[in-house]
Amino acid sequence: MHIFVGFILLQLFREASAFKSLLSPRFHTPSQGTTSSLDWYVKKPFRPSLSPEDDIGLKTSREWTTNGRKKPCRIVLLSARTTNQEDTPPPPSNLPQIPAVAILITASVAYWYFLVFGAAAHENGLWVPDFLPLVPGWPPSDADLAPVIEDSVHFFYISDALGVLSSPGAEVVGDVVGQTPQPPPLRLAFFNLAEAWVFLFLPVLLTDRKRLPVPIVIGMWIGALGLTNAFLMPYLAFREVLGTANDTDDGEGDSVDDAAQSILSNAFGAVATVVVGWAAFQVGTESTVEQWTEFGNLVVSDRTYLAFAIDLVIFAVTQKFLLAQVSPTSNKPIYGVPFVGLIAWLFGE
Repeated sequence: MHIFVGFILLQLFREASAFKSLLSPRFHTPSQGTTSSLDWYVKKPFRPSLSPEDDIGLKTSREWTTNGRKKPCRIVLLSARTTNQEDTPPPPSNLPQIPAVAILITASVAYWYFLVFGAAAHENGLWVPDFLPLVPGWPPSDADLAPVIEDSVHFFYISDALGVLSSPGAEVVGDVVGQTPQPPPLRLAFFNLAEAWVFLFLPVLLTDRKRLPVPIVIGMWIGALGLTNAFLMPYLAFREVLGTANDTDDGEGDSVDDAAQSILSNAFGAVATVVVGWAAFQVGTESTVEQWTEFGNLVVSDRTYLAFAIDLVIFAVTQKFLLAQVSPTSNKPIYGVPFVGLIAWLFGE
């Protein structure tokens, strides 16, 4: 017990010595023999008589004895910098800031040049990379366009559903639906996934306050259902150049618009969920290893399906960009998940 009391007294003595040393004008100079020191930076000479209004960042409180003598003041350290010391700004980043419009214009030109007119550019002696498929050729033949035309017949599996309704005995899965040849399920699922994804962008684009006029938005969207990013990327580029944020006043009309927007978003989300869900079911139950190999060869040999594969990557980036524009205060992690985040946003609106 005596050892413990002695240890406490020793600690109090050390604390009193430390407080006393702070009153010295040279308190910021480390003394010899100390193992640690404070890195003080004081622009003005330190004055021993501190007051609460002193311009050094210290708060003081004075303790007085009954006989009028001034005891050493107790100092609570809040900051070791003077208040008139300016903060050093962070060094500027060496990475260049590329405007979004420059990225969008570059992507749009590259998409049209390589993926839409790649074969035409090659026929006219212009440079195209060696890995770029030249099918469909220029002008495109019926054989070149046969796969994508077959898939277009089964857009959103509408023809399959109508075939089942008109002929209840017809099979949806397999080689035929009634008398219509059925494309490979993996290829068909890939096509409908790309179409469903661009289909979902319409409610987002209509919600965007920086959007272009509604007729332009709808016309672009219809074109994007056929040529996907050949229309979507240029629209986003023009949106950055010509679009202006339109803030609307709160009122009854806005509530009606919000209700219509919510219905539209839920309807689009439900349709895309059913389409992609059915596509996933077909792939999971019917696709084989041979079909995966055949589809991989198709992607690297047919420019149309190479464009679909690139579309999925661009859609993932576009989804994150647009959702950040229309919902800047919402930062749900699920919104960053490709396709799924867009579905979640539509049902959340």
